[in-house]
Amino acid sequence: MIIANLATYPPRRAALKQVIQRLSNQVDKLNVVLNEYTEVPQWHLPQNVNLVIPPEDLKDCGKFYPTVGSDDVVFLVDDDILYPPDYVAKTLDWLLRMPSALYAVGFHGSLYRVPKSDPAKRILKWLRLASDRNAIEVERKVFYFRSKLDNPILVDQLGTGTLAIRGRHLPPFEYMRTSQKFVDVRLARWFFDRGIAPVCLPRKENWLAPIEHEETIYNQFTVSAPAHIGREIQAFSLKRKNVGTMVRLNTEDENYGRTPAGGTSLPPSDSSPSSASRPSSHAEAKG
Repeated sequence: MIIANLATYPPRRAALKQVIQRLSNQVDKLNVVLNEYTEVPQWHLPQNVNLVIPPEDLKDCGKFYPTVGSDDVVFLVDDDILYPPDYVAKTLDWLLRMPSALYAVGFHGSLYRVPKSDPAKRILKWLRLASDRNAIEVERKVFYFRSKLDNPILVDQLGTGTLAIRGRHLPPFEYMRTSQKFVDVRLARWFFDRGIAPVCLPRKENWLAPIEHEETIYNQFTVSAPAHIGREIQAFSLKRKNVGTMVRLNTEDENYGRTPAGGTSLPPSDSSPSSASRPSSHAEAKG
């Protein structure tokens, strides 16, 4: 199945309805995790929309709360992005054209790089990194989802508002639940530790557009990242080979992993941990 997971909360109600309208007819199932809701809204929604009230406010970690199958393709989406009508089809096509199954794809990516400086200052910075666990001396280059990108680029980190991945490569909820407001960083660490390559995908300018909100996680939290996030970034930044380079797509078989009408036929399982072999720690979502 093709599944989309979204987490929201009451002030985003109007934008949420726009996102549901745009995405529900593109996927088999759309899970909407309703943080801070006390009851399931009585909205007239398509049957494939599953409204879920979690036992506590999970914030952006709610995207990882619903159970998914190992053979599903999972889209992580946000309530503040206008998705075009061909969003799922085009993204799925890119995912299935990756060189192997060990890839995740998205449209908002980041690279972490050593800050430009003279050699002496660079040595001092690395010494500081070695002696101070809380220190992080990296620059971040962002490929913003609204901006044009010409080629698929291997990155360090993908944003979880425009990401697609096979269900067997999605981290369990218990791994993500302590990463509220920095799920992108925690997920990047998961990818690095398991050899999953994150790729930022090509697109035209403004193919994806933001829905503006006064209150965002970026404004509240990400602008001044706390030390514990810096430590997580250190776990994967400046370590991935060929980061920042163009990804060579699979061209040996143009039908590689193609999905027949009405199905989700994917390449054979790879050597990475599958959902069948890892602990079953996703919460069972009830709508």
